[in-house]
Amino acid sequence: MRSKYFTDFIQAHIEKSDKNRFFIDKISTRTVLSSAELLTPEQIAQFKSVEEIEFNNLPDPVVLKLTNLSSKIGIYLLYRINGGYFEQLSKRLMTKEDVIKDLKRLSNGQKSPIIAEQLVVGENGALRIPFDYKIYTFNGKPEFVLQIDRNQKIDEISFFDGEFTPIKDSRATTSEEFSKLGSAAIPKNYLEMLEAAKKAANQIDRPFISVDMYTTGSKVYVGELTPTPGGPYFGAIFRFSDDFDLYLGKLMIEGYQKRGWPIPEIETPPPVRSH
Repeated sequence: MRSKYFTDFIQAHIEKSDKNRFFIDKISTRTVLSSAELLTPEQIAQFKSVEEIEFNNLPDPVVLKLTNLSSKIGIYLLYRINGGYFEQLSKRLMTKEDVIKDLKRLSNGQKSPIIAEQLVVGENGALRIPFDYKIYTFNGKPEFVLQIDRNQKIDEISFFDGEFTPIKDSRATTSEEFSKLGSAAIPKNYLEMLEAAKKAANQIDRPFISVDMYTTGSKVYVGELTPTPGGPYFGAIFRFSDDFDLYLGKLMIEGYQKRGWPIPEIETPPPVRSH
């Protein structure tokens, strides 16, 4: 069947039926963002493999990232404590050996490069995980913003439209099992965040890209570019209403037609609609 929902296009990527599938890793992302003159967290070091990480030469705190994974998988926010580390995302005490073991498991035997980055202090304050903002852009225009607060036992998420106005209707809803609705906090520099998303999207020139970023309240740091977000696709954390999914799918179709690309076909619906 022909893709018509936004999540259909992600399904087409998974099924490999989209001839214009797109991948971008964390290293290539830095190149794109540099070309767009956007601020990214300072890269402190890059290692070819887990075995090459020079822990003793890393600052405190530091972020370690496997470069070929998405979302928060393979990301470690490390603070030195008692000869080891406190990992802020999982709230675990870890030894150096624990971190290495975890990274090896996640890299699944592959020589995945690893980068060490500056840990950004967000607008929500020191020793707090910065709010994670994912700005969904369609043909260079922000249409939806997801805000994630990972400081709670269960992630608290909030939704905004493309102008950073809180969404209070049913366009997007939480799962209540793996996330719950949080308090929408509009950043002081939300206009700069929207402009940064537009710059990144126009630099990459795709029908869709999610621009993932953090803010200090005065500076915007772009972290990743995500072409196929898992959140709305699986629906386990949040989901779009059918009408909103269809509206975003219409924007995808317009973007594909604008570029002369065929609209991909899918064999099965995405998980969020498979029931």
